[in-house]
Amino acid sequence: MSSPLKVGIISANWGVAAHLPAWRANPDVEVVGICTAHQNTAEAAAKANGIPMPFWDYREMVKHPDIDIVDVGTRPNLRYEMCKAAFAAGKHVYNGIPFADSMAHARELGAAQVASGKVGSVDAYSEYLPPIAFAKELVNEGAVGELYSVTCTLQSSLFNTQVSTFPYNWFWNREAGCSALRNLGSHALNVLYYLFGEVESVVAQNDICLKEWTFTDNGQVVTPQIEDTANVLLRFAGGGMGVLAPAWCAIGGRGFLVDAFGSKGRLVIESPMMPSNGARVWLAKLGEMAPTELTVPDRFRERPGIAMTAKPDSPVFMGPHFAMALSFADMLEAIRTGRGSRPGFAQALHTHAAIEAAELSAREGRWVSVASMLGA
Repeated sequence: MSSPLKVGIISANWGVAAHLPAWRANPDVEVVGICTAHQNTAEAAAKANGIPMPFWDYREMVKHPDIDIVDVGTRPNLRYEMCKAAFAAGKHVYNGIPFADSMAHARELGAAQVASGKVGSVDAYSEYLPPIAFAKELVNEGAVGELYSVTCTLQSSLFNTQVSTFPYNWFWNREAGCSALRNLGSHALNVLYYLFGEVESVVAQNDICLKEWTFTDNGQVVTPQIEDTANVLLRFAGGGMGVLAPAWCAIGGRGFLVDAFGSKGRLVIESPMMPSNGARVWLAKLGEMAPTELTVPDRFRERPGIAMTAKPDSPVFMGPHFAMALSFADMLEAIRTGRGSRPGFAQALHTHAAIEAAELSAREGRWVSVASMLGA
């Protein structure tokens, strides 16, 4: 048996809460490093989580000979240099989404991964969620047929009422590389990519609707620089059209929805917040007046060799851990075998280009092709 691959995680917040247990659910990997911006927080995180090596400079982590994979989970504008440094040091990279803070940086990251010959995976783990994997099987079996149209929303009330200690309050700052379209839209668009393929072109509107964020605990008021609501019309390369509508100022927001219909049927996936293990799936066949809810088979909720499940009685049922563990397992197999990973940097580069195309469209009021953002 080959020796375990060794992982270093950059981020003691989401990296510890979600990524760490997902890595540890895989038997042939070992998390050996944790990196934060300060020595005291790095050492505290390492001690609290049984990780042998604390780092407070990512450059030292990526150069360490006992680390094979660098899991980069911090802000988009910081991840650019971290990922490049990791590839330059000969490491495999797991990068968060949004993939980058600009189109130029996205292209550079894609080129750096190809030049390194190393595996690059991204945190678009939703395709491994059991309901979405089941929906993909239905699509592959022809349940929708030729795609006509799809509506996709990811809408929540993230900042309408908030407290000053919320860990993502930095989302207001444009320099961080965030927006509802970039963050929520990245998650949703990667699901659409998985189900229906690449987006060819887009036209969009993208606005700041909630002009101020007022923290209820201390009365502080923040004026956001980034857009919180978008509506994007999509043309798919394989045929069909769609609407993508992310927002994080939607009071009583409906959460995540995919509603697709085509020549043979209608497929609906719905979850009250983010895409989740508990998402519900409906299907209507040709001639039926309404969709019928389907039960997601248990075979999608467990995987031999993965030390957790996504069954309703699982302690991680409400979290992304199981889907992340499967995504990590795919990356590990890609490293072992030399094949590409899923979802990989090529997919991430395409979906990021679609988002950048939507932002350009919103500024210029025209259809924008995704290929033009990629330099094609």
